[in-house]
Amino acid sequence: MTELGRLVWAKTWRPGWGREEPPGALRHSLIAHVWDSGHAAGWLWDHLLAQRVRQLLAADLEAGAGSGRARVRWLAAAHDLGKATPPFAGLDGQRRFELVAAGLPVDVVGNMKVLEKDTKTVSGELC
Repeated sequence: MTELGRLVWAKTWRPGWGREEPPGALRHSLIAHVWDSGHAAGWLWDHLLAQRVRQLLAADLEAGAGSGRARVRWLAAAHDLGKATPPFAGLDGQRRFELVAAGLPVDVVGNMKVLEKDTKTVSGELC
């Protein structure tokens, strides 16, 4: 993974979020989170989703169930792509300096808007 890819993050460990000890990395990269989410959705489709629900999700697709599974995987994988926007990526002060040093412009004004509103809503507005 490139240095810039490592800097764009999706999840941050916080005390009390199910683990008292921090994991090896305090941040989970966005690309890893996208990959994890898409594969988890595929597993859920294959093993837990009711046949009727799969049929409903694939009903408007010509290719049927295979395309329904792909749709669900894509939606799960894409759910946090707004985190790739400069305002979200630069929320963490240390990360912001690293992003700028790596050549990614970080919108400090946008960061203030993100802090005032829900991050996913604002990121979605910026995409």
